[in-house]
Amino acid sequence: MIMEFMTKPGAIIKIKLLQNSPARDYFESTERLLLKTLLSKLEMDNSEKFQLNSAETKMLHKMYEKYKKYL
Repeated sequence: MIMEFMTKPGAIIKIKLLQNSPARDYFESTERLLLKTLLSKLEMDNSEKFQLNSAETKMLHKMYEKYKKYL
């Protein structure tokens, strides 16, 4: 299951949860950059449409699964 159900507000919430959790102490630099980039991309877009492509969605899902024990 690759988060096809994810909405724009849901993605923003998941990113902020990860960024503000104890998991942030364990992020690799590429993961920090990915979260910052995806959040910026979602917040800058004024539409309510989910704008992440499938690769970005998969990476976000992978990170969420990797660090969900810290949430």
